[in-house]
Amino acid sequence: MDQGDVEREILLLEFQEALIAIAEGGLDCQVRFRKSGGTWGEHFLQVLDASKGAVFYNHVTKEFVYVTDLAEIVQFQLNRQHGTIVPFVVYNVSPVKFM
Repeated sequence: MDQGDVEREILLLEFQEALIAIAEGGLDCQVRFRKSGGTWGEHFLQVLDASKGAVFYNHVTKEFVYVTDLAEIVQFQLNRQHGTIVPFVVYNVSPVKFM
């Protein structure tokens, strides 16, 4: 099975912490995501800030993308490994930990 065919779960807080680390570390790691009720973004985006909501930059369209509430993001992928987050694997973002 291709890694892109796998889906994994991640908590919203872990997702935010990863975005903050990517932004603050100036890492060459970009994110692509899908909001609730929406479709996948076409391009991977540079993470600029994720302390309150998130600010991303699209190098293809030269536009900034703002997400005021990270809870709107229900799935994401990274284009590079970051900690335990595997590139090109779909992660479902969960607001709470399930027992």
